[in-house]
Amino acid sequence: MSAVQLTDVHRTQFEKDGFLRVSEFLPVAAVSPLIQELSAAVDEGANRALLEGRLRKTEFDQSCGLPFDKRIVALCNATGEAPNHYPQLIAKAMSKNHKTEAMFELLTHPQVLDVVESLIGSEILCHPQWNIRASLPGDGGALMQIGRAHV
Repeated sequence: MSAVQLTDVHRTQFEKDGFLRVSEFLPVAAVSPLIQELSAAVDEGANRALLEGRLRKTEFDQSCGLPFDKRIVALCNATGEAPNHYPQLIAKAMSKNHKTEAMFELLTHPQVLDVVESLIGSEILCHPQWNIRASLPGDGGALMQIGRAHV
Protein backbone atom coordinates (compact mmCIF):
# COMPACT_ATOMS: atom_id res chain seq x y z
CA MET A 1 0.00 0.00 0.00
CA SER A 2 1.18 3.53 -0.70
CA ALA A 3 2.30 5.98 1.96
CA VAL A 4 -0.76 8.08 1.12
CA GLN A 5 -3.84 6.84 2.93
CA LEU A 6 -7.03 8.19 1.41
CA THR A 7 -9.70 9.36 3.81
CA ASP A 8 -13.45 9.38 3.39
CA VAL A 9 -13.09 13.10 2.60
CA HIS A 10 -10.75 12.21 -0.30
CA ARG A 11 -13.15 9.59 -1.62
CA THR A 12 -16.12 11.96 -1.38
CA GLN A 13 -14.12 14.65 -3.17
CA PHE A 14 -13.22 12.17 -5.92
CA GLU A 15 -16.86 11.10 -6.33
CA LYS A 16 -18.00 14.73 -6.45
CA ASP A 17 -15.33 16.16 -8.78
CA GLY A 18 -14.14 13.14 -10.78
CA PHE A 19 -10.52 13.85 -9.89
CA LEU A 20 -8.46 14.04 -6.74
CA ARG A 21 -5.57 16.32 -5.92
CA VAL A 22 -3.26 14.96 -3.24
CA SER A 23 -0.37 17.21 -2.18
CA GLU A 24 3.09 15.72 -1.74
CA PHE A 25 1.82 12.45 -3.12
CA LEU A 26 5.01 11.20 -4.76
CA PRO A 27 8.66 11.62 -3.88
CA VAL A 28 10.49 14.21 -5.99
CA ALA A 29 12.63 11.45 -7.50
CA ALA A 30 9.52 9.87 -9.02
CA VAL A 31 8.55 12.99 -10.98
CA SER A 32 12.01 14.44 -11.70
CA PRO A 33 12.59 12.58 -15.01
CA LEU A 34 9.27 13.82 -16.40
CA ILE A 35 9.93 17.35 -15.16
CA GLN A 36 13.30 17.26 -16.92
CA GLU A 37 11.60 16.25 -20.17
CA LEU A 38 8.97 18.95 -19.79
CA SER A 39 11.63 21.52 -18.92
CA ALA A 40 13.39 20.70 -22.17
CA ALA A 41 10.08 21.18 -24.03
CA VAL A 42 9.59 24.54 -22.31
CA ASP A 43 13.16 25.53 -23.26
CA GLU A 44 12.41 24.60 -26.88
CA GLY A 45 9.13 26.54 -26.83
CA ALA A 46 10.78 29.59 -25.26
CA ASN A 47 13.56 29.55 -27.83
CA ARG A 48 10.99 29.26 -30.62
CA ALA A 49 8.94 32.16 -29.16
CA LEU A 50 12.10 34.26 -28.95
CA LEU A 51 13.03 33.54 -32.59
CA GLU A 52 9.46 34.26 -33.75
CA GLY A 53 9.38 37.57 -31.88
CA ARG A 54 6.61 36.52 -29.48
CA LEU A 55 9.02 36.82 -26.54
CA ARG A 56 11.52 39.59 -25.80
CA LYS A 57 15.11 38.69 -24.93
CA THR A 58 14.84 40.32 -21.48
CA GLU A 59 11.78 38.20 -20.63
CA PHE A 60 13.51 35.09 -21.94
CA ASP A 61 16.61 35.83 -19.83
CA GLN A 62 14.53 36.56 -16.71
CA SER A 63 12.69 33.25 -17.08
CA CYS A 64 15.87 31.17 -17.32
CA GLY A 65 16.58 31.25 -13.58
CA LEU A 66 13.06 30.36 -12.51
CA PRO A 67 11.97 26.93 -11.28
CA PHE A 68 10.03 24.80 -13.76
CA ASP A 69 6.50 25.65 -12.61
CA LYS A 70 7.16 29.38 -12.27
CA ARG A 71 8.94 29.54 -15.64
CA ILE A 72 5.94 28.23 -17.57
CA VAL A 73 3.69 30.84 -15.97
CA ALA A 74 6.20 33.67 -16.54
CA LEU A 75 6.65 32.70 -20.20
CA CYS A 76 2.91 32.42 -20.82
CA ASN A 77 2.40 35.83 -19.22
CA ALA A 78 5.24 37.31 -21.28
CA THR A 79 3.87 35.95 -24.56
CA GLY A 80 0.26 36.72 -23.66
CA GLU A 81 -0.77 33.11 -24.20
CA ALA A 82 -3.99 32.17 -22.41
CA PRO A 83 -3.28 29.42 -19.89
CA ASN A 84 -6.51 27.58 -20.63
CA HIS A 85 -5.81 27.15 -24.35
CA TYR A 86 -2.75 24.88 -24.37
CA PRO A 87 -0.08 27.55 -24.74
CA GLN A 88 2.16 27.16 -27.79
CA LEU A 89 5.14 27.22 -25.43
CA ILE A 90 4.29 23.79 -24.08
CA ALA A 91 2.03 22.39 -26.78
CA LYS A 92 4.57 19.79 -27.86
CA ALA A 93 4.81 18.30 -24.36
CA MET A 94 1.06 18.45 -23.83
CA SER A 95 0.24 16.60 -27.03
CA LYS A 96 -0.99 13.05 -27.27
CA ASN A 97 2.45 12.14 -28.59
CA HIS A 98 4.27 12.56 -25.28
CA LYS A 99 4.77 8.82 -24.82
CA THR A 100 8.12 8.59 -23.11
CA GLU A 101 9.78 6.32 -20.59
CA ALA A 102 9.48 9.02 -17.93
CA MET A 103 5.73 9.30 -18.55
CA PHE A 104 5.33 5.52 -18.41
CA GLU A 105 7.31 5.31 -15.16
CA LEU A 106 5.10 7.95 -13.57
CA LEU A 107 1.85 6.36 -14.74
CA THR A 108 2.93 2.93 -13.48
CA HIS A 109 4.53 4.10 -10.24
CA PRO A 110 3.40 1.75 -7.43
CA GLN A 111 2.03 4.61 -5.31
CA VAL A 112 -0.03 5.92 -8.23
CA LEU A 113 -1.41 2.48 -8.98
CA ASP A 114 -2.20 1.80 -5.30
CA VAL A 115 -4.20 5.01 -4.91
CA VAL A 116 -5.98 4.65 -8.25
CA GLU A 117 -6.87 1.05 -7.40
CA SER A 118 -8.29 2.15 -4.05
CA LEU A 119 -10.59 4.55 -5.91
CA ILE A 120 -11.70 2.64 -8.99
CA GLY A 121 -10.70 -0.97 -8.48
CA SER A 122 -7.98 -3.14 -9.96
CA GLU A 123 -8.84 -2.75 -13.65
CA ILE A 124 -6.69 0.25 -14.49
CA LEU A 125 -6.04 1.37 -18.05
CA CYS A 126 -3.85 4.29 -19.09
CA HIS A 127 -4.87 5.62 -22.45
CA PRO A 128 -1.90 7.01 -24.37
CA GLN A 129 -3.75 10.15 -25.47
CA TRP A 130 -3.74 13.22 -23.23
CA ASN A 131 -1.93 11.65 -20.33
CA ILE A 132 -0.59 14.98 -19.19
CA ARG A 133 -2.10 18.40 -19.11
CA ALA A 134 -0.70 21.54 -17.57
CA SER A 135 -3.18 23.66 -15.69
CA LEU A 136 -1.81 27.11 -15.22
CA PRO A 137 -3.13 29.90 -13.00
CA GLY A 138 -6.36 31.19 -14.44
CA ASP A 139 -7.70 27.96 -15.88
CA GLY A 140 -9.09 26.60 -12.61
CA GLY A 141 -7.46 23.16 -12.75
CA ALA A 142 -4.90 21.14 -10.84
CA LEU A 143 -1.41 20.62 -12.24
CA MET A 144 -1.80 16.86 -12.38
CA GLN A 145 -5.14 15.14 -12.13
CA ILE A 146 -6.02 11.56 -11.47
CA GLY A 147 -9.64 11.06 -12.31
CA ARG A 148 -12.02 8.87 -14.22
CA ALA A 149 -11.53 10.85 -17.39
CA HIS A 150 -7.78 10.93 -16.90
CA VAL A 151 -6.92 7.39 -15.83
